[in-house]
Amino acid sequence: MTTRIDLKLATADRHEALDQAFSGFALTTLPGYSAFLNAHAAALLPLEARLEAADVQRKVPDWAARSRKAALLRDLAHLGLAVPGALDIPAIDPDGLGGAVYILEILRQNARSQLRHVEAATDPRLHAATHYLADHQDMPLWNSYTTWLDQQDAARFPAMLTAARQVADVFLLAAQRHHPERSLVTL
Repeated sequence: MTTRIDLKLATADRHEALDQAFSGFALTTLPGYSAFLNAHAAALLPLEARLEAADVQRKVPDWAARSRKAALLRDLAHLGLAVPGALDIPAIDPDGLGGAVYILEILRQNARSQLRHVEAATDPRLHAATHYLADHQDMPLWNSYTTWLDQQDAARFPAMLTAARQVADVFLLAAQRHHPERSLVTL
């Protein structure tokens, strides 16, 4: 098997929990979409800072295109939302960067369907604040990432798996904090 498939199988519970946690946000309403963006900002902004401090831009291809913080900040500003408090991000082993980025790329893949929900909203303010969801969807970032991932030394897999789980758990906590009336699958 490939590293990508191994990560997919080993993090299937996190995939399901993330899908469940973020599916309850009412993306066609201003309050629901605002809560969704706040949850993602609370996790993504400090996470990308942590990854950049670990030199992800030199280790993972196309990091400048993969980074979504500018798009997210733009959407928050467009909707007049303050940047939410950052969640604590655990230390990520440099050998695990591939696993951390794996979850971010899964979230980018999920953004395609979330974008369709926002585009179905009747509120034009939401339509103008979709940079985070639409960011670089036209680029083959998943393909270039998985090619890179499958070329990584298999000895890094335990660190990648740990990092993938850590990142997923941060996003799960963000979903819970910014949408507390939803019950969240705990792992």
